[in-house]
Amino acid sequence: CLSSVRIPGLGAVAAAGLSALWQLSRPTPGRKKPNSAAKDRGLELFVLGNCPVSMRTRSVLDYFGVPWTRVDVNPRTFEETEWSGAHPPVLRAADQTVCRGPREIVAYVLTVLSDDGVLDSATAAHFFSDAAQRRTQWVMDELVRVSGLYQARSLSESLRCYAYALWAPAFSLCERMRIVVVMGWRMARNRDALACKLGVSDPRRVLFGRLHAFIDEAIDGPGHAFAGGRTPDMGDFAVYGIVRATENMHTHSELCRDAQLGPWVERMEKIAGTSSMLSAR
Repeated sequence: CLSSVRIPGLGAVAAAGLSALWQLSRPTPGRKKPNSAAKDRGLELFVLGNCPVSMRTRSVLDYFGVPWTRVDVNPRTFEETEWSGAHPPVLRAADQTVCRGPREIVAYVLTVLSDDGVLDSATAAHFFSDAAQRRTQWVMDELVRVSGLYQARSLSESLRCYAYALWAPAFSLCERMRIVVVMGWRMARNRDALACKLGVSDPRRVLFGRLHAFIDEAIDGPGHAFAGGRTPDMGDFAVYGIVRATENMHTHSELCRDAQLGPWVERMEKIAGTSSMLSAR
């Protein structure tokens, strides 16, 4: 097991949380015009801002230019998705169609794009191929928890993990600070228990080793800019969700600067583009 994380007193934790308030002035990311051929079905995507699975799903909608509205879920209470009986991400359409979990959401998106004549069946099958689904499951089994363990390596980084809440429009200022301080402190406090459960003593080595294995095995020849070949598939977006979930953290710059992983991340950022999100609430 890892040596215990030193947790300072409540005053120090609060001060660290307040120091993150600079995030409130974070500029709104650029947005691209949604795909004009994709109908606006009034899609609401309920997400957690630091969740790899939520970030994966958001990136898929952006990639296909599907118009959507972000609904931030409070990680302390999950009250925004209680009605669904599911953990985020959850998708709700204007016609009350509800999709729970990334697999169901992506299948729905591919179906409606095909119905709209935006996506042909071959492209949809390639994106959601058996190989892509196997890689996606590998990410869930091998990357998600060890990535969270590495992010919890310090109190500062744990607080940054929840800094996204500081610009969530649905939460009051007090609730934003409560999320950052309480959830960040809890993440750092639970680090040793998670390390023991996973049997991981050096999460950085394990995380980067597995990411390098993905690059070595999936990006295996000329014309293979992505695991999906010339274009990304669901497996690519599953790994990309791990990277995007660290956007407010020092971990993100480490991943982007990595000699093996960095070029692939740059290609994913370019092809996913800026967000097709219409609004946030």
